[in-house]
Amino acid sequence: MQEMSEATKKDDVRKDPTSLLQQLVTEGQNEASQGFDTKSALDIARIINHEDAKVAAAVKKAIPEIAQVIDQVARSLREEHRFRGYIHLKTIPEADDALISEAGKYADRLSINIELPEDNSLAKLAPEKDVRA
Repeated sequence: MQEMSEATKKDDVRKDPTSLLQQLVTEGQNEASQGFDTKSALDIARIINHEDAKVAAAVKKAIPEIAQVIDQVARSLREEHRFRGYIHLKTIPEADDALISEAGKYADRLSINIELPEDNSLAKLAPEKDVRA
């Protein structure tokens, strides 16, 4: 199967975000989890931690596209489906201000969850805090 270039994927999601969703592989066997039943709890915890770190890196690369899709879903709920219920959107750190502003047009509430897995990211956001405290 021919791989799509990253530029093509980004262009496709801007034109039609559902086209990208149809191409995503969301479930599959992870080689790192082979033989879990024979591993110690410590080894399993290390594997899980290592695999979880990959998620944050993947999300960081896709922040603009994720923010666009969130905005499109909120807009669709309000304008196309006439949803009048409560919408609470979670924004993504480092998302473009224009995308956050767009999300605010359709949401009743915006909030953000911030995870700071490294000392340098905590120091940047909250220099008065000590990670060891």
